[in-house]
Amino acid sequence: MFNRHHNGEPIMAKFLYYGLMKRGEFNYQYLQHILNNFIAVGTLNEYAIHDMDGGCGINKRDGCKVVGDVFEIDEKYIEQLDSYERAYSRELLDVILEDGHIIKCFVYVHKFDLRQFPIVKSGVWTQNEQHV
Repeated sequence: MFNRHHNGEPIMAKFLYYGLMKRGEFNYQYLQHILNNFIAVGTLNEYAIHDMDGGCGINKRDGCKVVGDVFEIDEKYIEQLDSYERAYSRELLDVILEDGHIIKCFVYVHKFDLRQFPIVKSGVWTQNEQHV
């Protein structure tokens, strides 16, 4: 799912970020050199975002949604992102952009059951808001 360009440009992949690495969230400032190619806001249906006391994670859940930022990322950073997201598995999923187009994006899905954490019903998680 990487886009290889014929003119020597890097191989790029689309990622949906919904938590601490979204624009304006705490970790974005540290990874801005990687997350510098914002595409659009995107929605992932049939997944729930859980507020985990200062962070968040997602799991498959009917009737829920997750809203986040879609970035195009140079493939050379994927290994670094995977090591940062160790509690998550990277999955290729359908994401709906604001304009209605559906694209394939890599999304980090939590490896463990998150039912003990509250669901953010709006699908939009921010670090400085109460979600309960």
